Amino acid sequence: MTAKRQKGIFVSHRVYFEGGRGGAQICSAEYFDTIGAAGIDLSLSLLDFDRRVTSRVIKRLQNSLYDLVASPSQIKKLLSAIDGSQPDFVFLNQVNLAALADPIRRVLRKGAKIILLSHGLESTDLLHTMRVRKELRLEGVMRRHGSSALGNALVKESELRKYVDGVLVLSPLDAMLEAWLGGEPVVWLPRTVTEDRLAWRPIGNRLGFIGTIDHAPNLEGIVRATEAIDVLNFSEAPRIRVVGGPISCGEWLQRKHPSVEYLGPLPPAEARREAETWSAFLHPIFCAARGCSTKLAEAIGWGIPIVTTEHGHRGYAWREGSFAIGNTPGEFARKCVELMSLEAADRAQQEVLRIRASSPTRTEIAGKIASFLEDLSIPAEDGRSPAGRQLECS
Repeated sequence: MTAKRQKGIFVSHRVYFEGGRGGAQICSAEYFDTIGAAGIDLSLSLLDFDRRVTSRVIKRLQNSLYDLVASPSQIKKLLSAIDGSQPDFVFLNQVNLAALADPIRRVLRKGAKIILLSHGLESTDLLHTMRVRKELRLEGVMRRHGSSALGNALVKESELRKYVDGVLVLSPLDAMLEAWLGGEPVVWLPRTVTEDRLAWRPIGNRLGFIGTIDHAPNLEGIVRATEAIDVLNFSEAPRIRVVGGPISCGEWLQRKHPSVEYLGPLPPAEARREAETWSAFLHPIFCAARGCSTKLAEAIGWGIPIVTTEHGHRGYAWREGSFAIGNTPGEFARKCVELMSLEAADRAQQEVLRIRASSPTRTEIAGKIASFLEDLSIPAEDGRSPAGRQLECS
């Protein structure tokens, strides 16, 4: 007799399923697909951000990312749906939805679990945004946040963890931070990689970057790497081809660094054709950022040489192969120079192909999720779900 499949409600803001194909959308779809593959019958419940004028004023005054995450009418509708269906699991997509865990708990049946699906803590990148804005003098380029926003975010993140039963995260760093906040049990899930091989035909002096430019770790990385590349001596200086938005940040970057050629936010097909001409895909992250980069998975799928850092490939696992790693701007620049040799670039490409072939499959990730959810359902001696231990996925 086939065991009855468990039911789950996947709660998310609408923009992460209907708002384009950025990193947050890719990770949201990956969470949804792998949880379903883990044996949970999922229904999707989409919310809109609370855009009422009064709510926006309150949020700005309170300086908090965890308040008023949806309008009262939408929350009421969600709670009614959960009360009526009585799922075995409620999955909250993105950490700010932890604010809904307490009211959801009140309508859930005993034994049902609330799982937080983290894309990284808001406080992690908020700190980097404040730091990078000051260090790079980005007044008018990057939004300003007061120090109270960081303190409020940390306090909220810790307080809200007591209402959830477990957390899925995208990197080992996020797992450690969740444990620090009291969010255990937690498991980190590596990214899956889909083969999408490019017709790679590099033009000798081209290096490339694709990503969200006003994301502080990205912007800092491009600036530091470009500065380091600019001070090296070349017979033919490299061109750093940058794809992404917003346009204001891209244009600022091009004005400040003559070696940068800003191409704008290209459509996917054009971005693929552009990447075919690069000697290497650059992914310079020099700080401990939140979540992981989905653009790195795309580059691995393309099968082209990649220069990154230990922080840059956070959230990925593989059994064979290696990236070209430069953990300081100077090391990063030297790796870039090496890969402008076609012979060295060919060797680097083969290493990326080995990474792609040995990365975990969706079935493997789904198995880790299934084990995690099964463990949560086993009561501890005191009658509560097991906690206080960190699960790791490799």
